[in-house]
Amino acid sequence: MYGCACACDLDRRAKAHKYEYVEQAKYLEQVLIHSPAVVEARKVLSVKTKMKKGVEEPFLLLSETCLYKVNLPLTKGCPSASLGVLEKRFEKCVERIKVICAALAIASNVAINSRYREIFNNIVMSRVLLIRCSNPARVIFPLLTITAAVPLINMQIKVTKMNDFPDTDSSAYRQTADGHEDDLVISTKNGKVQGKLLSVPGGDVRAFLGIPYGKPPIGKLRFRAPEPAERWESMKDATAFPNSCFQLPDTAFPGFIGAEMWNPNTPLSEDCLYLNVWSPRLNKTHPQPSPLAPVLVWIYGGGFTVGTSSADIYDGRFLSKFEGVVVVSMNYRLGAFGFLSLPNNNNIKGNAGLLDQRLALQWVANNIAAFGGDASKVTLFGESAGSASVGFHLLSPGSHDLFQRAVMQSGSPNAPSATISQTVAWDRSVKLATLLDCPTSHPDQLEACLQKADARKIASKQYDILKKPTLLAFPFLPHVDGDFLPDEIEVLLQTGKLPKKDVLFGLNKDEGTYFLVYGMPGYTNTGESPISREQYLNGVAIAMADSSDVAREATIFQYTDWADENNKIKNRDSLGSVVGDQQFVCPVLEFAHRYSQRGGKTFLYFFDHQSSTNPWPAWMGVMHGYEIEFVFGMPLDVSLGYTKNEVNMTKKFMKHWCNFARTGNPGIDGALWPVFTPANQEYVTLNYNHPEQKKMMRAKECHLWKKLIPNIQKVSDDLLTCVTANGMTLHCNYTFFIILLVITLTNW
Repeated sequence: MYGCACACDLDRRAKAHKYEYVEQAKYLEQVLIHSPAVVEARKVLSVKTKMKKGVEEPFLLLSETCLYKVNLPLTKGCPSASLGVLEKRFEKCVERIKVICAALAIASNVAINSRYREIFNNIVMSRVLLIRCSNPARVIFPLLTITAAVPLINMQIKVTKMNDFPDTDSSAYRQTADGHEDDLVISTKNGKVQGKLLSVPGGDVRAFLGIPYGKPPIGKLRFRAPEPAERWESMKDATAFPNSCFQLPDTAFPGFIGAEMWNPNTPLSEDCLYLNVWSPRLNKTHPQPSPLAPVLVWIYGGGFTVGTSSADIYDGRFLSKFEGVVVVSMNYRLGAFGFLSLPNNNNIKGNAGLLDQRLALQWVANNIAAFGGDASKVTLFGESAGSASVGFHLLSPGSHDLFQRAVMQSGSPNAPSATISQTVAWDRSVKLATLLDCPTSHPDQLEACLQKADARKIASKQYDILKKPTLLAFPFLPHVDGDFLPDEIEVLLQTGKLPKKDVLFGLNKDEGTYFLVYGMPGYTNTGESPISREQYLNGVAIAMADSSDVAREATIFQYTDWADENNKIKNRDSLGSVVGDQQFVCPVLEFAHRYSQRGGKTFLYFFDHQSSTNPWPAWMGVMHGYEIEFVFGMPLDVSLGYTKNEVNMTKKFMKHWCNFARTGNPGIDGALWPVFTPANQEYVTLNYNHPEQKKMMRAKECHLWKKLIPNIQKVSDDLLTCVTANGMTLHCNYTFFIILLVITLTNW
């Protein structure tokens, strides 16, 4: 899944459709001018300024590079800013800035970079003030209003035209506070990249953002396997996050941070094959750290349909700084763009999104040493669909040489929502082509038409191919293609050809609750969501849309408290358990079980701490995806308001993950983590106050999903349908079968 959302109530659907650079710039202009944050700031400052005709409020353009050693503490949680372009009297404005920061504790997704310089130059004419800020995402809207405070304090500001600022590849831009600039310019196999410094508690971290690893997959490269990026001669600016891959963002809860935080926060484009690197500072006396640092490569989730590497929650600076590791994240193609597959077509075989990930791993193998990373100590880690992706790479022979260890957080390739069959993939691709008015009878014409189709139509029409509404239904997913995935998941897990790599698996206490508010009757993102018995039964039918009535009855029997079956709170929570066990818990445990039998050393955690900053209702608990903030060290950002216990806990989380990357065991403080074995299935609970070692997580429930439901489905398919001699289909009485089922369940 997914960064802090913009507090502005943006029309995400409109943003999704404005995908070209010019359109994005125009849209961003309107966002800044009319955003509620700026309006509120004007109220706070009680400022009214007269503008020249056709010119809106003067805005601050924030660069994402910090000029260090010039500190102006704005307020708690507001980073320092360089005031080299201001007169000393600007210090009188500190108290005003404090007021703004306190009034507008806004986390913004709006990223302003060189792509928008021309449009901003037209907007604000010559009244532009550049402030280089260490963390613009958290202060952009407060700082946007600083110029509005100018008339209040009657001060003169030295204003410079935007075009007078040094380019990002200039020596002035590269120079750091201590005069050491070499570690911000890296020579890769494709050319030089210019990075920047990011502020973290106790120092800085180098960041290289938006490095191309593949050619733009546009035109004839759309839907095809990726090709490596071409060389470049001039310095490549790597100081701003890249485009997000084309998708339709979540619009279910506009303005609600719990949903918006996973949405893309950079322009949408098919030109999106870029990666990001966070790396510790180099010692001035040595060209590289010695020894080279372990590398952790992150793969985001989002059902292979949405997501972006630039989300705030995936910021690698804290993990890199506090654990001395190199962190890498990459964008990969989503939805039809990444997983469309055409029958009888060797050019478009599907799984392009997974091949994007592999190409990024190949880039890491070839280049990461230049950033201080050890290519022989690469750990893949991901969550949800990102975790399933990690599992796919464990199963794909072509990826085995590109990493040594893996962390799979709340997702696996054998989950119901992780794959589709090749037949289904082909069928859906042809249906999409029909919706796009493409000819389907001639393969060459079909391919050419799809490659010329409008990206917005592809992104929107792909959802129309789904037959019926169900939970966690995604139109295009990984499938067996004979190349990346040579065989079915079940077969690959049984063959014994799994790589001997160490793997850390993990689950959260309430994996299913997040998805209940997306389509389940009676659930909302506010309040307690009490669920009637009828709503509960309808919810089970939605969650098990492809199952027989008998299989659903078996599930209802297992998850119902029959002494209190009409309890609306118990019904609410029970449905969350059904969804969580079906989609995440039991598939992950089964994958871990199989891997521990035939693969390498296996470990398992169970996260049961509910974040104090979680914006969703309390009943939703320890939700899917809510361990990520602790893995990436987000509580170390004091502006986010985590508790002291959570700050300590996130340090332990980072230590667990990085010790695993270093040694193959996630234990800390000299204590080894118990190995997960098929017999005992040991695991460790993760929280801040009472970690424990346990075994056999949700064994009874997973026996239902692993053994009983598949057998019930198979038998019910045979028993419930009788075919007469004349071919007429009749539904048979299955009372006796249900009686046998009840006896089986109650005596298991």
